[in-house]
Amino acid sequence: MADSIGAMGSSGSGGITGQLDVQWIVEQIIYAKQQPIRNMEVDQFWYNAKIEALQEMNTKVSSLESSLYSMNKSGFDDMSATSSDETILTASVGSTASAGDYYIIVRDLAEAQSDQSTGYSSADEVLSAGTFSIDPTDGSSDIDISTSGMTLTELKDEINSSTSAFNATIIYDGTDYHLQVTADETGVENGFTIDDTGVGTAMSTKIAANDAELNINTTDASDAISRASNSIDDIIEGVTLNLNDEDTGKTIKLSVDNDTSGLREKIDTFIETFNDLSTFLNSQFE
Repeated sequence: MADSIGAMGSSGSGGITGQLDVQWIVEQIIYAKQQPIRNMEVDQFWYNAKIEALQEMNTKVSSLESSLYSMNKSGFDDMSATSSDETILTASVGSTASAGDYYIIVRDLAEAQSDQSTGYSSADEVLSAGTFSIDPTDGSSDIDISTSGMTLTELKDEINSSTSAFNATIIYDGTDYHLQVTADETGVENGFTIDDTGVGTAMSTKIAANDAELNINTTDASDAISRASNSIDDIIEGVTLNLNDEDTGKTIKLSVDNDTSGLREKIDTFIETFNDLSTFLNSQFE
C-alpha cells in the first residue's frame, strides 16, 4: 500500500484525512474499563463515612447510657459528710451511711512507735558483736540479726531486708549518726521491743505506740473508743473517720446528709450527653 495506516493520504474523494490518535483511543478504552472501579471507590467512601458515623454514635450512646446509669444507680442515694473543724476531723461516706449529726471529741491520735540508738561518729562505724533482736507486740516472729563485723549502715539495711513491718533509717543530727527503727503501722498492737544487749546501740523509745481515742455523742472519757489507726471505718456504719489532730476541749459536729451537689452534677452530665447525642443525630439528616 502506498500509504500506511498511521498516515493515510488526504487526497481522494471520501478518504480518511489526518492521522489516527492511537494513544488517545487506548486511554479512552482503559478509562471506560475502569468505570466500575471508580464506582466502587465512591461506594467505599460513603460506606466508610457511614461506619465512622455509626462508631461516633455508638460512643455517644454509651456515654448517655453511662450517665443515666450513674444518676439512677447512686445519684439519688449519694451522701456527704461535713465537719465543723476539718483540721481535727474529716470523713468520707459510702452508700450504707445514714443521714444524721454526730458529736465527736478526738482525745488522742494513733502513733507509730519509733526507737532511736545512741550517737555514732560515723554511719560506717563497726558495731560490737552481738544479736540485735526486734520483738513485735502482735506476736509475730522475732527478727534476730547477728552484728558480728557489721556497721551501723549494714544493720539498717539488714533490718529493712528482713521485714516489712518496720522501717530502719539513719539520722544525722549535725554531730552524731543515729539508727532509727519505726513501725510501719500505728497503734499499740503494732509496737515492739528491741534487745540489743552487747551490741551497744542503746536503743530507746522516742515515740511510744499509741491508739487513737475518741468519743461519739458522749463527753465522758470512760466512754472513749480506741482504735489502732487514725482512719476508722468500723464505728459509724458507712462512714470513715479521718483523725487529723486531737483536742479534748473541742466537740466536732459531723453532719451526714444527702449529697445534692453530687446529684446535680450527675443530672448536668446526663443532660449534656443527651444534648450531644441529639445534636449529632440531627446533623446526620441535614
